[in-house]
Amino acid sequence: MAIPLDKPVTCPILIGRTREVATLHSLINSTKSGQGHVALIRGEAGIGKSRLVAEAKKFALSKGF
Repeated sequence: MAIPLDKPVTCPILIGRTREVATLHSLINSTKSGQGHVALIRGEAGIGKSRLVAEAKKFALSKGF
């Protein structure tokens, strides 16, 4: 089995971000019902900001955004 070297390896399980993910899901659901929101995601390099945004994007797409 060949493993492609040009694609990032991502753990399928997001660990330790339950509260953050729930907050983003809540904001996305509120936006779907007509209440716009802005979320600021900040932190030190390497703590998973991009992964958190990717999970939020995946959830938003599943909701029809």
